[in-house]
Amino acid sequence: MYLFGGGGGMCENLDLFCLDLTKFQWTLLKPQPKNNDKNSMPVARDEHSCVVHDDSMVIFGGFNFGQRTNQIFKYYFRRNVWEQIIPNTRDAPCARVGHSAVLKKDAQGGDCMYIFGGKDDENNKLSDTWKFNFNTLEWTQIRCADEPIPRSGHTASIYKDNFMIIYGGIYEITKELNDMHIFDMK
Repeated sequence: MYLFGGGGGMCENLDLFCLDLTKFQWTLLKPQPKNNDKNSMPVARDEHSCVVHDDSMVIFGGFNFGQRTNQIFKYYFRRNVWEQIIPNTRDAPCARVGHSAVLKKDAQGGDCMYIFGGKDDENNKLSDTWKFNFNTLEWTQIRCADEPIPRSGHTASIYKDNFMIIYGGIYEITKELNDMHIFDMK
C-alpha cells in the first residue's frame, strides 16, 4: 500500500510511504524525478486524488503550499520515479481540492481517470465531471443533465468498470450529505 502527501498540522507534506502488507512495515521511499527533471516531481500536497493505473499511481489536484492545483503526476512503482503528465488540451478542470477520482479501464479507447466535484480557488463547491484519457493525454468535460449537487470531501468508487458511484460529502459547513449517485460512464 502506498501513501503520498496529506496534511501534517499546518502544512502539506511530500512524503511517499510504502506499507508491506505481509510484514506490516512502513518504508519511506526516496523517488527520483524522470530524466532528472525537477519539474517531474510533485511538491507537497493534500486533499488531492489518486488512482492506480497499470504499474503506477496517478495523483491529481490538491493543495500545494496553500494554493490549489490541477496538475497530474504519475509515480512508477517498479522504477521509483515521478513524472509530470502534461495534458494535450487547453480545456481542463479548474484547480481544485476535495474532489474524487476513479479509473475506468478501456482497451480500445484508452484507460481514463474520471474526477468529480471538489472546491475551486474561491472555495466554491463544484459538481462538474471530467475525463482524462491516458492514451491521448486529453481532458474532456462530461456534461450531465441531472448531475448531483456541488460537494467536496465525498468518496467515489468504480463498479463493474462502467459506473462511478459517488457518496456523501459536504455541501456547506453545516450540511453534510449522505446521498448516493451513480454515473453511467457508457
